[in-house]
Amino acid sequence: MSLEAVDGPHWSDGQPGRAAGRFPLAVESFAMARVAELLPGVTTVTPHAKYYALHAWVAGEVARGAEPDVWDFLRRCEVVVGAASAIHLGKDPDAHRGLASAHGQDAIAGAMQRDGLLPLADLAAQEVYAQAKRGFLGPYLGSERGLGLVTDYDGGLQPGALLSLDGMPPAAFAQLRDLVHRDELDLDRLDDRTDLCVCGDNAPERQWLTGVLFPATCEPASPADKRKQTAKMLLRLVDLYEPDDVSRGLDRHLVSDRRVRDDTLLGGLEVVPAWRGVVLRSWFAWAWRDLWAWLVNDALASAMPTRDLSQTVAPLLPNMSTSAFLSDLPPPMLEAQPADAEFHDEVMAFSGGGRYVARLILGAARVGELAPEEAAYFENTPLERSNRELTPTWTRQFFDERASMPIRDVAIELVDIVIRRAQRVASAKSTFRAGRLVVPSRVALRDGVIFRDSCEGGGPVSLRWNQLAQILCGLGYLERADSHWSLADGMTLE
Repeated sequence: MSLEAVDGPHWSDGQPGRAAGRFPLAVESFAMARVAELLPGVTTVTPHAKYYALHAWVAGEVARGAEPDVWDFLRRCEVVVGAASAIHLGKDPDAHRGLASAHGQDAIAGAMQRDGLLPLADLAAQEVYAQAKRGFLGPYLGSERGLGLVTDYDGGLQPGALLSLDGMPPAAFAQLRDLVHRDELDLDRLDDRTDLCVCGDNAPERQWLTGVLFPATCEPASPADKRKQTAKMLLRLVDLYEPDDVSRGLDRHLVSDRRVRDDTLLGGLEVVPAWRGVVLRSWFAWAWRDLWAWLVNDALASAMPTRDLSQTVAPLLPNMSTSAFLSDLPPPMLEAQPADAEFHDEVMAFSGGGRYVARLILGAARVGELAPEEAAYFENTPLERSNRELTPTWTRQFFDERASMPIRDVAIELVDIVIRRAQRVASAKSTFRAGRLVVPSRVALRDGVIFRDSCEGGGPVSLRWNQLAQILCGLGYLERADSHWSLADGMTLE
């Protein structure tokens, strides 16, 4: 009788049944929904104004019956725009400061450098410059539908109501059809086509697209009005502070800087207090996300009992009661206005998980303290009743009920709640794939022991200001020089 080594049971393929998931604590949805409400038409994956117009133009050409294969035509158009953008970037890099590369530009530029021409047909084939059959339409489609630029009824692409009523200028994308139907293009055919570049400097459709995104007149509190007010807010903040990064620092100014509160233009925008509430909620979600990331990435160095992981934050906090701990922190409100206490030196001095517990306490302490127009965008208890755990109100009640307890003991209990929360969220998101249950979690529990497969990301919830800044740059409102954003000469958003 011979013995044969067996790697695992015969009925198992040895795979763990877990996959890296997103939003492991599910604390982001409220802030993300409010961002989408205040900045409709701009998402985390829509950095270029050019593609809104390009996809609308493609839809118009398809509607005229000029293109039988809409997706091949769209992919070819995107490749030509990417090539023109890469060529212009090489000639005038200053015009591209602050802008992301054109979609698929790395593959397109690499092919041009290798071949000395643009292998258009090869690049536009499926899964070459873009993996999706529809090229890079997907990231923009929801925004373009909402703006009335396109529809995708029955799986196709057609002009939306707005495009049908108010078409873009005839000069937009001139002769593009003649270019895209060639299998190869000499690069000199694109040398002077700066009108096709994502920088937008010479785009004939720029004024038209500005009117689409920021119409001269719009109904109060409509999506267009909120988007336009948000753009005005961002332009004014850039004008005041000339930041190196609009996604870092401007949020603190918006919350706590007296210059913002005293500014006449910002004071007249209804979205400003709403955005202040969103920023505060995003900081609160950020603290939860970073606490979990720290637990998984730093505290969970190797497999350990869950009770040991629950105790990792406690030594990083002082030996005092919860109420005393809060009293020692910088005030989250000053003169009935929110302050940026989460970023003060006293909070930053805590290491790891201790810092995030402090930020959670500060964020929760603002419950019931904010002005109504801020509070509505910070929390909505009825709206969040199905996901109440870890909300600001839940967190405040949690700490208030334990005000006399040592903050170290409270932290142990809190971490235990977070661990169980992450497991419930992962279980709720589990799906069957190819006959196997896949759990979207980077950690697993077995018999009271927790271990990780990969690291968590943490970080803030996106406010989409960076994407808006790039769109405004492509429309000529913003520019970037000396590593700072500023208003382009003579530009204001009326």
